[in-house]
Amino acid sequence: RLGFHSLRSTLIQRLQDVGVHDEIRAAIAGHELDDEHHAAYSRASTPAEMRDAINRVDFGLELDALRAVLNDTAARP
Repeated sequence: RLGFHSLRSTLIQRLQDVGVHDEIRAAIAGHELDDEHHAAYSRASTPAEMRDAINRVDFGLELDALRAVLNDTAARP
């Protein structure tokens, strides 16, 4: 069955495939790492780190046409 959790699971797996660290994967998924050391010694991931991690994943989508429409709309007064 497909749904939000299968989408999230696929994203987590794809992030792992491209070498994104556990802490950033957990932050993107809204999970907390249970390890005591993570809680004591790590800091929260920044939005920029999460964005960069997500941008490393190839979702197999061709978005050039959508970008063109969005850019055209943004250019209008």
